[in-house]
This record gives sequence, C-alpha cells and structure tokens, in this order.
Amino acid sequence: MTERCRLDAVSEQDEALLVALHTDGDVRRYLGGAATAKAARRQLSHMMVDPSRQAMIIVLRQTGERIGTIDFHLHHDSEHIEVSYLVLPRFWGAGFAREAMAKALHYRFSNDSTLDCIVAETQTANAASCRLLERLGFTEMRRLRRFDAEQSLYIKHR
Repeated sequence: MTERCRLDAVSEQDEALLVALHTDGDVRRYLGGAATAKAARRQLSHMMVDPSRQAMIIVLRQTGERIGTIDFHLHHDSEHIEVSYLVLPRFWGAGFAREAMAKALHYRFSNDSTLDCIVAETQTANAASCRLLERLGFTEMRRLRRFDAEQSLYIKHR
C-alpha cells in the first residue's frame, strides 16, 4: 500500500478495466494501437492463470477506483522479468503510476531473492514512460527495433 494507492491481485472483476485500458487509443498509442475487447479479455485470462506472471491492479485508496495495471512477466528475450504498466488517461500526470510502480518493484525484489534485475521496454518515442522509468531508477541498456518502432530497453538492479 502507498499513501494514495493499493495494489490488488488481478481478478475476473477487472474485466471492465482491462477492456477500457486495451481498447483506448491513447493508452495503446505506443503499444501498436487500440486492441479489441476480446484481446483484452484474453490478456486478463493470461494474467490470472500464467504462473510466470504477477499482475496487479492499481486501486485508489480514497475511492476504491481501479485505475491501471502493473504486470511482471517474462521479457521477449526469455531471460529477464519485465514490468509493464497501463493507467487510464484521466489519471496521467498525477504521480499514481510512479507511486504504484515503486511499491510493486520494491515488493517484487523483496519477495524474490533470486531476482537480480527487472527490465522494462518502451518505445523510445514514449518520452513520458522513459522519464518515469528513469525516475524509478531504471537505466537504458540499449535501443532496438521491434514492432516496427525503436524501443528502449531499461534495466533496474536490486
């Protein structure tokens, strides 16, 4: 729990949130564009049943509103754990993503003694996400081309 947020485990009750996040063109601007509701439901199913994932919902403590997700999963390189996040646009710029991500990263490192680092990949053009990762202590490892765009791969050590 943080001052303004708590992190809940993903559950079936989060379907509406996942659909809202994945079908929003602004949220998915740097993720290949808006997805379908069906794809969002499939993502929710993967988050709940894949044992290699640890997905969390960002919940505002004051109102109980569910505003975003944080998802730890296997990176494309099949070597590292990656963290990704999505937040509803009306909550952008208020520090909720930073606050929740800091707590989630601390929790993940504290509860997995074998985890030496976590990576995050974002489109280089997504300046806000790059700044957030850097504020959280991630450093850029390299740039690569994936999904027809330049990506920045960041790493954070324990």
